[in-house]
Amino acid sequence: MPSVTDAQNPAPIVYIGPVRRMKTESCAVRLTQSSGRVVSASKLVQGLIDRYLDIYTAELAAQSVNS
Repeated sequence: MPSVTDAQNPAPIVYIGPVRRMKTESCAVRLTQSSGRVVSASKLVQGLIDRYLDIYTAELAAQSVNS
């Protein structure tokens, strides 16, 4: 497996733990059923990261400045 420090080939896996995985898979199933389109758990996680990573990072940075 590639090294996380290797900028050209970062490790392809991020551990989220079994509880988060089950919640994500459950959400993907519910979305698939309600939308009529197949929504994979990985696509759901990618969308969450794309949408909220910058916001959460800014919140953490602000908390560390205020602490």
